[in-house]
Amino acid sequence: MLDGTLGAIERLIEPGRVSRRVYTDPEIFDIEMERLFGRSWLFVGHESQIPKPGDYFTTELGRQPVIMVRHSDSSVRVLLNRCTHRGAKVLNERSCNARRMSCLYHGWTYDTDGRLIGVPEAEGCSAGFDLRNFGLAAVPRLQTYRGFVFASLSPTGIGLEEHLGGMKANIDDLADRAPD
Repeated sequence: MLDGTLGAIERLIEPGRVSRRVYTDPEIFDIEMERLFGRSWLFVGHESQIPKPGDYFTTELGRQPVIMVRHSDSSVRVLLNRCTHRGAKVLNERSCNARRMSCLYHGWTYDTDGRLIGVPEAEGCSAGFDLRNFGLAAVPRLQTYRGFVFASLSPTGIGLEEHLGGMKANIDDLADRAPD
């Protein structure tokens, strides 16, 4: 197994050539998932994809299925698309509108802000079961720039503005040319 260091990957690169393993090796892919997709800012979607409260769009951040949803207060949320009961996906459709989101597996129901608002068999839950402790997890960091929604699966790291760097000028140009 690769030791996870940059040196291990650099050994696969010769001047003017890159080993095919860089593109096909599952171990390198795992390192990329952890160190790139698991730590940096990733584009989720655009606010225009979810114009009304309850509108949602499902996608993936690395290996994590997520829901970008417009909450009833008009805020944009990005939630992990995994039921806190058994880990099944809550939403399977790519996009739609829903006042509430219900897991098809056991019917746990969530509000569009991720709060758990109902379980069908509450009497089967342990003593002291509190709905407030079982909401959908939100991504640790979420920011928008000019309507473009970005999220990070890491609670720490550089800010979005620094991550975008010179790309902000390109996003500004695009947004200014197509204000709708």
